[in-house]
Amino acid sequence: MKVCFTINCMRTKSDFVGYNELIKKGLFQGVEIFYPYNVSLEQRKLYEEELSKLLNDNKLEVVLHLPHGGNNNFINEDLTVNEEIVKRMQDAVEFGSKYNAHKFTLHLGSSFKGKVERSSILLNVIDEVKKLCNFAKKYDAYIMIENMPSDNELGYGVKEMEYILNTISKDCDNIKFILDTGHAHVSSDDDVRYIYDLHQYLYHMHFSDNNGLRDEHKGFHLGNIDFDSVFLALARKYYNELHCLEIIFNDYKELIKNQSDIMEYNKYYESWKDAIVSIKYYSVARANFNDDFIIESHDFKIKDLIDKEFNPFCYLKKVKMPKVEGKARSVKFIIQGDYPYFEDKAYGNLIIKKCNDINLFTDAIDYDQDNLLVCKINVTLK
Repeated sequence: MKVCFTINCMRTKSDFVGYNELIKKGLFQGVEIFYPYNVSLEQRKLYEEELSKLLNDNKLEVVLHLPHGGNNNFINEDLTVNEEIVKRMQDAVEFGSKYNAHKFTLHLGSSFKGKVERSSILLNVIDEVKKLCNFAKKYDAYIMIENMPSDNELGYGVKEMEYILNTISKDCDNIKFILDTGHAHVSSDDDVRYIYDLHQYLYHMHFSDNNGLRDEHKGFHLGNIDFDSVFLALARKYYNELHCLEIIFNDYKELIKNQSDIMEYNKYYESWKDAIVSIKYYSVARANFNDDFIIESHDFKIKDLIDKEFNPFCYLKKVKMPKVEGKARSVKFIIQGDYPYFEDKAYGNLIIKKCNDINLFTDAIDYDQDNLLVCKINVTLK
């Protein structure tokens, strides 16, 4: 699990000394920084200098949170574009690029509930986000839209997020989704629905706890979010990006407890090692591929097959393996990051696929005049 924490623009030199200490100990692999447009020149200079030292001394993934809040709306209440904010967002992307940030967190802003037709302002905001995506592309960067806790804001609920992401992705391939657990828990949708329905866009996470009434940025176990369900869903959907702690902390030492708390849930990623691999053999009628019956099945734990190369038909016992001419095919399971992948070497080509509860491999060879022998491999996380 890659863990990240936020560094706001008002942090002191002593704060950065503490951060460096924790990073050197291997507790964190990333940081989420901010664009210091709203602080004094003196504080901005300190922030930039300390960030540069921290990032030069450590190998970290960097995310930048774009300006947010009531004074950072792309679109005004009269549906005109706020050019000052458009420029501010672009400046923030340029600022982040200096620190090698390639992921940018974005709040879509106010819906002006009761004053403006939601669909109208949403369409206008989508147009501006597309422009920002095109601007960010110059820096090899992704714009990540964050889900919001209130319907007074755009990006509220799974359906609206899905509509926004699908619409923008038709024109921009660098649009992504960041899930904030605190925001999700306050919204009307179930926390894990955001993961299951939007996982194809999910590129970053903010973690904090609350009691479902308001976004409080509490630590783990101080609210009632079911983080076991959240992390199980993340594991099932192969989330392999940063896990950012967006928990309010005063002293850097408080980060130690927050990091320890989130690492409790690493067990859900580790559980892939005990995933079950089922290798099944079927006799399939040539005349009708729906007419099949299973000959035999063999189950293994994936950890027992990691890095072992084998022919997909090698476990067949009841039927004598026909001689296969001209077939040079082997498969094996490998670990990349936290997850197992399926490596298929077929006819000189190498194909690598994720092992996520689907049939990973299907191959067929001659069995007799009327039937084919088919092998299917399935991996299931309990």
